[in-house]
Amino acid sequence: MVIHGWFWDHRVFTPIFDCIDAVNYTYAFPDIRGYGNSRDIAGRHDIAEVAADAIALADRLGWREFHVVGHSMGGKAAQKVAMDAPQRVRSVVAVTPVPASALPFDDAVFGFFAAACEQDEVALTLMGDSLGNRVSRRWLE
Repeated sequence: MVIHGWFWDHRVFTPIFDCIDAVNYTYAFPDIRGYGNSRDIAGRHDIAEVAADAIALADRLGWREFHVVGHSMGGKAAQKVAMDAPQRVRSVVAVTPVPASALPFDDAVFGFFAAACEQDEVALTLMGDSLGNRVSRRWLE
């Protein structure tokens, strides 16, 4: 199971699709509720729900045991999947994860992240900052 991060969907992993061994292994690249193909699925949109959805997908796929990879916010979700289904998760790979513990923000930082959910310009600034401002605006869009 490969879980994307905030502001992305499964397509963030497109560059690796030609590199994975799809003959000997099975992969799932789900879109978290509110993103990509799951954009219109209602819910709480929290990490517990992302983890529950991932475990439910593993159930539907018939995966008794599985590995979880998560990037950024998906890394936090991968940790939660392992906490919620420890007997089933064989390993977790967390790529630049948000920590599993609470991440305290002061009001200004929280306001910036909250605004990114509603305002495209703020979201583009946040994404640009997270990439070291090395990519063009067109790429971010």
